[in-house]
Amino acid sequence: NELYSKTWVNMTAMFKEAKVELGECFFTNFIMGVRAASKRNTGPSPALGHPAFVEACCELFIRQLQAQQPRVIICLGMMPFKLLSLVSSGLRIRSIGIDTFKELDARKMSVIPDVQFDALPDQRFVVVTICHPSYKLNGPKRFVDNKGGYSNEITLLQAVKKNYLDQTTATR
Repeated sequence: NELYSKTWVNMTAMFKEAKVELGECFFTNFIMGVRAASKRNTGPSPALGHPAFVEACCELFIRQLQAQQPRVIICLGMMPFKLLSLVSSGLRIRSIGIDTFKELDARKMSVIPDVQFDALPDQRFVVVTICHPSYKLNGPKRFVDNKGGYSNEITLLQAVKKNYLDQTTATR
């Protein structure tokens, strides 16, 4: 059951500490439903070697946005953030050369307001990238730009709640 995986157990605890309801958020790994053949379900997705499947994931992602209409999109790790550039030419240009959280933070792109996806030109989203919660210490270990008012995933999520989620009665 996914709710008992390391990802969900750790993510539930992290969001509870940040006082952010999971139901307020739209999470994405971007690549859907693919597990590695090993016993671990972390690491690079085997789907990345199959362009047709990645294209199908792009279409599914856009359909999810159309159906759920979230205000905030939370990328679970660096790879989902990078994959968003497949469906957003604006992000593609802005994210050139970003391969690590350190680079993401240096460009002050941990939280990106006003993101547009090519297939949805009339909608804007807030994109937030957090360390993948499959490892319990990912969030607290990460140091993000202190000038932005947050020093780890917990304070980053608190800032997102205050600045984007609390401004509306619903994220959809």
